[in-house]
Amino acid sequence: MFEMWMIIKEIVLVVGLTIMSIEDIRRKEIRRIWLIGLGMAGIVIAIVAGDIDGTQYLFRLVPGIVCFLVAWVTGEQIGFGDAFLIFIMGLYCNVTELINVCMFALILVGIVSLFLMTVAKKSKKYELPFIPFVFLGRMVWLFCV
Repeated sequence: MFEMWMIIKEIVLVVGLTIMSIEDIRRKEIRRIWLIGLGMAGIVIAIVAGDIDGTQYLFRLVPGIVCFLVAWVTGEQIGFGDAFLIFIMGLYCNVTELINVCMFALILVGIVSLFLMTVAKKSKKYELPFIPFVFLGRMVWLFCV
């Protein structure tokens, strides 16, 4: 039964990341309703699946809190919506998994940024939506690690 909930949890996360990636590309922002819905689904699934393991569960939220601090300190170089998504992903992923997904996303966005600056001659002020790279980072984690 627990394994079934883990599969459901992964499907919900991937569908949520897909929807938010499309929205981030189109609108360069994410509607709060998607973030709140993904967060509520994560809490419900964790409770039903019995995936809440005390203080360890709280540590899963630390990467999101760090992202909020980075967003605040840098004047939203990483948006608060992106930080909120990383925070919510802590409901779905353990800390190691989440940090690896974020690292994959940062590496991918770095490669694309380098390409855009050198080949497409975009300014370093050019803004890229981050959530599609989080989605790709999650896919790398799921299928390659």
